[in-house]
Amino acid sequence: MTAYDKTFDDIRPFTDQEAIAALPKAIRIPYLEQVIRYGLPDLTPEQLKRLIASCTSVRDFIEKAIYPAVQRLLDQTSEGVTFRGLGALDKDKGYLFLSNHRDIVMDSVILNYGLHIQGMPLAQSAIGNNLVPDENLLTISRINKNFVVRRDLSPRETLVFSQKLSRYIGYVLSQVGDSVWLAHREGRAKDGDDRTQAGVIKMLTLASRGGDLVDYLQSLRIVPMAISYQWDATDALKVRELLAKRSGAKYVKAPGEDLHSIITGITGRKGGICVAMGDVLNEELEPLHALNNDMQRIHAVCHLMDRHIHRLFHLFPTHYLAADLLEGTSRRNDRYSAADREAFEQRIHAVVAACGQNPEAREVLLHIYANPVFNREKTEENENE
Repeated sequence: MTAYDKTFDDIRPFTDQEAIAALPKAIRIPYLEQVIRYGLPDLTPEQLKRLIASCTSVRDFIEKAIYPAVQRLLDQTSEGVTFRGLGALDKDKGYLFLSNHRDIVMDSVILNYGLHIQGMPLAQSAIGNNLVPDENLLTISRINKNFVVRRDLSPRETLVFSQKLSRYIGYVLSQVGDSVWLAHREGRAKDGDDRTQAGVIKMLTLASRGGDLVDYLQSLRIVPMAISYQWDATDALKVRELLAKRSGAKYVKAPGEDLHSIITGITGRKGGICVAMGDVLNEELEPLHALNNDMQRIHAVCHLMDRHIHRLFHLFPTHYLAADLLEGTSRRNDRYSAADREAFEQRIHAVVAACGQNPEAREVLLHIYANPVFNREKTEENENE
Protein backbone atom coordinates (compact mmCIF):
# COMPACT_ATOMS: atom_id res chain seq x y z
CA MET A 1 0.00 0.00 0.00
CA THR A 2 1.66 3.21 -1.13
CA ALA A 3 -1.04 5.73 -0.21
CA TYR A 4 -3.93 6.15 2.20
CA ASP A 5 -7.17 8.04 1.89
CA LYS A 6 -6.19 11.50 3.16
CA THR A 7 -9.29 11.49 5.39
CA PHE A 8 -7.32 9.31 7.81
CA ASP A 9 -4.02 11.20 7.84
CA ASP A 10 -4.43 12.32 11.46
CA ILE A 11 -4.87 8.82 12.89
CA ARG A 12 -3.16 6.32 10.58
CA PRO A 13 0.35 4.85 10.91
CA PHE A 14 3.14 5.75 8.52
CA THR A 15 3.19 4.33 5.02
CA ASP A 16 6.31 2.40 4.02
CA GLN A 17 7.72 5.47 2.29
CA GLU A 18 7.02 7.76 5.25
CA ALA A 19 8.54 5.32 7.72
CA ILE A 20 11.71 4.84 5.69
CA ALA A 21 12.08 8.62 5.39
CA ALA A 22 11.54 9.08 9.14
CA LEU A 23 13.84 6.29 10.36
CA PRO A 24 17.27 8.01 10.12
CA LYS A 25 16.02 10.70 12.50
CA ALA A 26 13.78 8.39 14.53
CA ILE A 27 16.59 6.05 15.58
CA ARG A 28 18.13 8.96 17.47
CA ILE A 29 15.05 8.99 19.73
CA PRO A 30 16.35 7.38 22.95
CA TYR A 31 13.34 5.06 23.42
CA LEU A 32 13.65 3.55 19.95
CA GLU A 33 17.43 3.29 19.94
CA GLN A 34 17.33 1.54 23.32
CA VAL A 35 14.84 -1.01 22.02
CA ILE A 36 16.95 -1.76 18.95
CA ARG A 37 20.17 -2.04 20.98
CA TYR A 38 18.46 -4.29 23.52
CA GLY A 39 17.84 -6.81 20.75
CA LEU A 40 21.10 -6.18 18.90
CA PRO A 41 23.55 -5.24 21.67
CA ASP A 42 26.73 -5.69 19.63
CA LEU A 43 25.70 -3.33 16.85
CA THR A 44 28.16 -0.49 16.23
CA PRO A 45 26.80 2.97 15.29
CA GLU A 46 27.88 2.40 11.70
CA GLN A 47 26.23 -1.02 11.59
CA LEU A 48 23.02 0.48 12.96
CA LYS A 49 23.04 3.08 10.18
CA ARG A 50 23.55 0.36 7.58
CA LEU A 51 20.77 -1.74 9.09
CA ILE A 52 18.32 1.15 8.91
CA ALA A 53 19.44 2.02 5.38
CA SER A 54 18.74 -1.57 4.31
CA CYS A 55 15.08 -1.44 5.43
CA THR A 56 12.68 -1.22 2.53
CA SER A 57 9.32 -1.25 4.33
CA VAL A 58 7.69 -1.00 7.76
CA ARG A 59 7.57 -4.77 8.02
CA ASP A 60 11.22 -5.04 6.99
CA PHE A 61 12.22 -2.58 9.74
CA ILE A 62 10.12 -4.32 12.37
CA GLU A 63 11.49 -7.74 11.49
CA LYS A 64 15.13 -6.62 11.31
CA ALA A 65 15.29 -4.07 14.14
CA ILE A 66 12.38 -4.65 16.53
CA TYR A 67 11.78 -8.40 16.64
CA PRO A 68 15.27 -9.27 17.90
CA ALA A 69 14.37 -7.17 20.96
CA VAL A 70 10.94 -8.82 21.25
CA GLN A 71 12.51 -12.29 21.11
CA ARG A 72 15.13 -11.42 23.71
CA LEU A 73 12.49 -9.84 25.93
CA LEU A 74 10.26 -12.91 25.76
CA ASP A 75 13.27 -15.16 26.45
CA GLN A 76 14.11 -13.16 29.56
CA THR A 77 10.65 -12.42 30.99
CA SER A 78 8.57 -15.44 29.97
CA GLU A 79 8.65 -19.20 29.70
CA GLY A 80 7.66 -18.98 26.06
CA VAL A 81 4.61 -18.12 23.98
CA THR A 82 2.13 -20.63 22.60
CA PHE A 83 0.00 -19.64 19.60
CA ARG A 84 -3.18 -21.61 18.99
CA GLY A 85 -5.39 -21.28 15.93
CA LEU A 86 -3.21 -18.97 13.82
CA GLY A 87 -2.31 -21.76 11.43
CA ALA A 88 -5.97 -22.25 10.52
CA LEU A 89 -6.27 -18.73 9.10
CA ASP A 90 -5.59 -17.77 5.48
CA LYS A 91 -2.11 -16.26 5.29
CA ASP A 92 -3.13 -13.93 2.49
CA LYS A 93 -6.05 -12.25 4.27
CA GLY A 94 -6.33 -9.58 6.91
CA TYR A 95 -8.55 -10.14 9.95
CA LEU A 96 -10.05 -8.12 12.75
CA PHE A 97 -8.62 -9.74 15.88
CA LEU A 98 -11.15 -8.77 18.54
CA SER A 99 -9.37 -9.56 21.77
CA ASN A 100 -9.45 -9.43 25.51
CA HIS A 101 -6.94 -6.93 26.91
CA ARG A 102 -4.39 -7.46 29.66
CA ASP A 103 -1.27 -5.43 28.87
CA ILE A 104 -1.08 -1.98 27.28
CA VAL A 105 1.72 -2.84 24.84
CA MET A 106 2.53 -6.54 24.99
CA ASP A 107 -0.87 -7.93 23.88
CA SER A 108 -0.60 -6.54 20.35
CA VAL A 109 3.20 -6.91 20.19
CA ILE A 110 2.94 -10.64 20.93
CA LEU A 111 0.11 -11.08 18.41
CA ASN A 112 2.18 -9.42 15.69
CA TYR A 113 5.18 -11.55 16.60
CA GLY A 114 3.01 -14.60 15.96
CA LEU A 115 1.72 -13.17 12.67
CA HIS A 116 5.34 -12.52 11.67
CA ILE A 117 6.26 -16.15 12.41
CA GLN A 118 3.30 -17.36 10.32
CA GLY A 119 4.15 -15.02 7.44
CA MET A 120 0.78 -13.28 7.71
CA PRO A 121 -0.08 -9.58 7.33
CA LEU A 122 0.87 -7.71 10.51
CA ALA A 123 -1.91 -6.10 12.49
CA GLN A 124 -2.40 -2.41 12.96
CA SER A 125 -3.41 -1.73 16.55
CA ALA A 126 -5.20 1.06 18.34
CA ILE A 127 -3.31 3.25 20.80
CA GLY A 128 -4.86 6.00 22.90
CA ASN A 129 -3.49 9.49 22.32
CA ASN A 130 -2.95 9.65 26.10
CA LEU A 131 -0.19 7.05 25.64
CA VAL A 132 1.69 9.06 23.01
CA PRO A 133 1.82 12.50 24.66
CA ASP A 134 4.85 13.80 22.75
CA GLU A 135 5.99 13.85 19.13
CA ASN A 136 8.76 11.28 19.67
CA LEU A 137 6.40 8.65 21.09
CA LEU A 138 3.87 9.39 18.36
CA THR A 139 6.55 8.89 15.70
CA ILE A 140 7.61 5.56 17.21
CA SER A 141 4.01 4.38 17.40
CA ARG A 142 3.27 5.36 13.80
CA ILE A 143 6.37 3.51 12.57
CA ASN A 144 5.17 0.43 14.46
CA LYS A 145 1.71 0.22 12.85
CA ASN A 146 -0.35 1.97 15.53
CA PHE A 147 -3.36 4.11 14.71
CA VAL A 148 -4.40 6.77 17.20
CA VAL A 149 -7.65 6.74 19.17
CA ARG A 150 -8.60 10.09 20.70
CA ARG A 151 -9.43 9.89 24.41
CA ASP A 152 -9.79 13.62 25.11
CA LEU A 153 -12.99 14.53 23.26
CA SER A 154 -16.41 15.79 24.26
CA PRO A 155 -19.37 13.39 23.85
CA ARG A 156 -20.36 15.00 20.54
CA GLU A 157 -16.76 14.92 19.26
CA THR A 158 -16.43 11.31 20.41
CA LEU A 159 -19.36 10.27 18.24
CA VAL A 160 -17.87 11.96 15.17
CA PHE A 161 -14.48 10.38 15.87
CA SER A 162 -16.06 6.94 16.42
CA GLN A 163 -17.63 7.17 12.97
CA LYS A 164 -14.24 7.97 11.49
CA LEU A 165 -12.55 5.17 13.44
CA SER A 166 -15.18 2.70 12.23
CA ARG A 167 -14.60 3.75 8.61
CA TYR A 168 -10.84 3.50 9.11
CA ILE A 169 -10.95 -0.05 10.46
CA GLY A 170 -13.14 -1.15 7.56
CA TYR A 171 -10.81 0.65 5.14
CA VAL A 172 -7.69 -1.06 6.52
CA LEU A 173 -9.26 -4.50 6.22
CA SER A 174 -10.78 -4.00 2.77
CA GLN A 175 -8.29 -1.69 1.03
CA VAL A 176 -4.93 -1.74 2.83
CA GLY A 177 -4.76 -5.50 3.39
CA ASP A 178 -3.46 -5.36 6.96
CA SER A 179 -5.07 -7.08 9.92
CA VAL A 180 -6.33 -5.04 12.87
CA TRP A 181 -6.02 -5.79 16.58
CA LEU A 182 -8.73 -4.22 18.73
CA ALA A 183 -9.65 -4.72 22.38
CA HIS A 184 -13.23 -5.90 22.87
CA ARG A 185 -13.70 -3.25 25.54
CA GLU A 186 -12.32 0.18 26.31
CA GLY A 187 -9.14 -0.30 28.32
CA ARG A 188 -7.77 -3.37 30.05
CA ALA A 189 -9.93 -5.74 32.11
CA LYS A 190 -8.01 -4.92 35.26
CA ASP A 191 -10.15 -7.24 37.38
CA GLY A 192 -9.66 -10.15 34.97
CA ASP A 193 -13.37 -10.24 34.05
CA ASP A 194 -13.46 -10.16 30.24
CA ARG A 195 -16.74 -8.63 29.01
CA THR A 196 -17.28 -7.33 25.50
CA GLN A 197 -18.67 -3.81 25.53
CA ALA A 198 -21.62 -3.03 23.29
CA GLY A 199 -20.05 0.36 22.56
CA VAL A 200 -17.11 -1.31 20.82
CA ILE A 201 -19.35 -3.45 18.61
CA LYS A 202 -21.57 -0.46 17.86
CA MET A 203 -18.51 1.59 16.88
CA LEU A 204 -17.47 -1.12 14.42
CA THR A 205 -20.90 -0.99 12.76
CA LEU A 206 -21.10 2.79 12.34
CA ALA A 207 -19.43 2.51 8.94
CA SER A 208 -22.27 0.32 7.67
CA ARG A 209 -24.20 3.59 7.16
CA GLY A 210 -27.64 2.10 7.55
CA GLY A 211 -26.86 -1.06 5.62
CA ASP A 212 -27.29 -4.57 6.94
CA LEU A 213 -25.39 -4.70 10.23
CA VAL A 214 -24.69 -8.44 10.16
CA ASP A 215 -23.46 -8.34 6.57
CA TYR A 216 -21.11 -5.52 7.47
CA LEU A 217 -19.71 -7.33 10.51
CA GLN A 218 -19.13 -10.39 8.34
CA SER A 219 -17.14 -8.25 5.90
CA LEU A 220 -14.68 -7.45 8.72
CA ARG A 221 -13.69 -11.13 9.16
CA ILE A 222 -13.82 -10.96 12.96
CA VAL A 223 -11.61 -13.49 14.76
CA PRO A 224 -12.11 -13.85 18.54
CA MET A 225 -8.78 -13.82 20.36
CA ALA A 226 -7.78 -14.45 23.97
CA ILE A 227 -4.36 -13.72 25.42
CA SER A 228 -3.40 -15.03 28.83
CA TYR A 229 -0.35 -14.65 31.04
CA GLN A 230 0.63 -17.02 33.82
CA TRP A 231 1.74 -13.97 35.80
CA ASP A 232 0.30 -10.51 35.22
CA ALA A 233 3.36 -8.28 35.36
CA THR A 234 1.19 -5.32 36.38
CA ASP A 235 -1.00 -7.09 38.93
CA ALA A 236 0.16 -4.95 41.88
CA LEU A 237 -0.59 -1.76 39.93
CA LYS A 238 -4.04 -3.06 39.03
CA VAL A 239 -4.76 -4.04 42.64
CA ARG A 240 -3.90 -0.56 43.87
CA GLU A 241 -6.25 1.03 41.33
CA LEU A 242 -9.06 -1.44 42.07
CA LEU A 243 -8.69 -0.85 45.82
CA ALA A 244 -9.05 2.88 45.31
CA LYS A 245 -12.20 2.38 43.25
CA ARG A 246 -13.60 -0.12 45.77
CA SER A 247 -13.30 2.50 48.50
CA GLY A 248 -15.55 4.79 46.47
CA ALA A 249 -12.79 7.28 45.73
CA LYS A 250 -12.42 8.65 42.22
CA TYR A 251 -9.21 7.20 40.86
CA VAL A 252 -6.95 9.84 39.33
CA LYS A 253 -3.82 8.61 37.58
CA ALA A 254 -0.56 10.12 38.74
CA PRO A 255 1.68 11.84 36.16
CA GLY A 256 3.65 9.19 34.31
CA GLU A 257 1.47 6.34 35.59
CA ASP A 258 0.63 5.04 32.11
CA LEU A 259 4.31 4.99 31.16
CA HIS A 260 5.12 3.15 34.41
CA SER A 261 2.45 0.55 33.58
CA ILE A 262 3.86 0.16 30.08
CA ILE A 263 7.43 -0.37 31.32
CA THR A 264 6.32 -2.76 34.07
CA GLY A 265 4.25 -4.76 31.59
CA ILE A 266 7.16 -5.01 29.18
CA THR A 267 9.92 -5.85 31.64
CA GLY A 268 8.01 -7.76 34.33
CA ARG A 269 7.86 -11.51 34.85
CA LYS A 270 5.18 -13.18 32.74
CA GLY A 271 5.68 -16.93 33.00
CA GLY A 272 3.84 -18.79 30.28
CA ILE A 273 1.91 -16.85 27.63
CA CYS A 274 -0.81 -18.17 25.34
CA VAL A 275 -2.48 -16.45 22.39
CA ALA A 276 -5.52 -18.39 21.18
CA MET A 277 -7.57 -17.66 18.06
CA GLY A 278 -11.05 -18.86 17.24
CA ASP A 279 -12.55 -19.24 13.79
CA VAL A 280 -13.85 -16.30 11.78
CA LEU A 281 -17.26 -15.48 13.28
CA ASN A 282 -19.12 -15.20 9.97
CA GLU A 283 -21.06 -18.47 10.20
CA GLU A 284 -22.14 -17.79 13.78
CA LEU A 285 -23.21 -14.25 12.88
CA GLU A 286 -25.60 -15.44 10.17
CA PRO A 287 -28.52 -16.34 12.54
CA LEU A 288 -28.45 -12.78 13.92
CA HIS A 289 -30.28 -11.66 10.78
CA ALA A 290 -33.44 -13.10 12.35
CA LEU A 291 -33.33 -10.82 15.41
CA ASN A 292 -35.75 -7.92 15.66
CA ASN A 293 -33.38 -4.95 15.66
CA ASP A 294 -29.75 -3.88 15.57
CA MET A 295 -29.43 -3.38 19.33
CA GLN A 296 -30.41 -7.01 19.83
CA ARG A 297 -27.84 -7.98 17.22
CA ILE A 298 -25.10 -5.93 18.91
CA HIS A 299 -25.81 -7.53 22.29
CA ALA A 300 -25.87 -10.96 20.65
CA VAL A 301 -22.41 -10.28 19.19
CA CYS A 302 -21.19 -9.31 22.68
CA HIS A 303 -22.54 -12.56 24.10
CA LEU A 304 -20.96 -14.53 21.26
CA MET A 305 -17.59 -12.83 21.77
CA ASP A 306 -17.67 -13.42 25.53
CA ARG A 307 -18.40 -17.11 25.06
CA HIS A 308 -15.48 -17.49 22.66
CA ILE A 309 -13.01 -15.48 24.75
CA HIS A 310 -13.92 -17.36 27.94
CA ARG A 311 -13.39 -20.70 26.19
CA LEU A 312 -10.24 -19.65 24.31
CA PHE A 313 -8.52 -18.15 27.38
CA HIS A 314 -5.75 -20.54 28.45
CA LEU A 315 -5.93 -21.14 32.19
CA PHE A 316 -2.59 -21.47 33.97
CA PRO A 317 -2.03 -22.96 37.46
CA THR A 318 -2.12 -19.41 38.86
CA HIS A 319 -5.72 -19.04 37.71
CA TYR A 320 -6.90 -22.33 39.19
CA LEU A 321 -5.06 -21.64 42.44
CA ALA A 322 -6.68 -18.25 42.83
CA ALA A 323 -10.13 -19.75 42.28
CA ASP A 324 -9.55 -22.42 44.93
CA LEU A 325 -8.11 -19.93 47.41
CA LEU A 326 -11.10 -17.61 46.97
CA GLU A 327 -13.56 -20.45 47.49
CA GLY A 328 -11.57 -22.13 50.25
CA THR A 329 -11.58 -25.43 48.36
CA SER A 330 -9.14 -27.74 46.64
CA ARG A 331 -11.48 -29.04 43.94
CA ARG A 332 -9.18 -27.86 41.16
CA ASN A 333 -5.96 -29.15 42.75
CA ASP A 334 -5.28 -31.46 39.80
CA ARG A 335 -4.44 -28.28 37.88
CA TYR A 336 -1.52 -27.14 40.05
CA SER A 337 1.34 -28.50 42.12
CA ALA A 338 2.69 -27.76 45.59
CA ALA A 339 5.46 -25.75 43.94
CA ASP A 340 2.86 -23.73 42.01
CA ARG A 341 1.06 -22.99 45.28
CA GLU A 342 4.24 -21.89 47.04
CA ALA A 343 5.16 -19.54 44.18
CA PHE A 344 1.65 -18.08 44.15
CA GLU A 345 1.63 -17.51 47.91
CA GLN A 346 4.91 -15.62 47.52
CA ARG A 347 3.32 -13.48 44.81
CA ILE A 348 0.33 -12.73 47.06
CA HIS A 349 2.67 -11.68 49.86
CA ALA A 350 4.64 -9.38 47.54
CA VAL A 351 1.54 -7.72 46.08
CA VAL A 352 -0.10 -7.19 49.47
CA ALA A 353 3.16 -5.63 50.71
CA ALA A 354 3.24 -3.36 47.64
CA CYS A 355 -0.29 -2.24 48.57
CA GLY A 356 0.73 -1.19 52.09
CA GLN A 357 -0.62 -4.39 53.70
CA ASN A 358 -4.17 -3.38 52.81
CA PRO A 359 -6.31 -6.26 54.13
CA GLU A 360 -8.47 -6.26 50.99
CA ALA A 361 -5.53 -6.51 48.58
CA ARG A 362 -5.37 -10.31 48.74
CA GLU A 363 -9.00 -10.76 47.73
CA VAL A 364 -8.73 -8.24 44.89
CA LEU A 365 -5.59 -9.95 43.56
CA LEU A 366 -7.19 -13.39 43.72
CA HIS A 367 -10.18 -12.16 41.72
CA ILE A 368 -7.84 -10.85 38.97
CA TYR A 369 -6.51 -14.38 38.48
CA ALA A 370 -9.68 -16.33 39.33
CA ASN A 371 -12.27 -14.52 37.21
CA PRO A 372 -11.20 -16.27 33.97
CA VAL A 373 -11.77 -19.63 35.71
CA PHE A 374 -15.22 -18.62 36.91
CA ASN A 375 -16.09 -17.32 33.44
CA ARG A 376 -14.95 -20.56 31.77
CA GLU A 377 -16.89 -22.70 34.22
CA LYS A 378 -20.03 -20.59 33.82
CA THR A 379 -19.74 -20.75 30.03
CA GLU A 380 -19.40 -24.53 30.09
CA GLU A 381 -22.30 -24.81 32.51
CA ASN A 382 -24.53 -22.74 30.21
CA GLU A 383 -23.55 -24.81 27.18
CA ASN A 384 -24.43 -28.04 28.99
CA GLU A 385 -27.90 -26.88 30.05
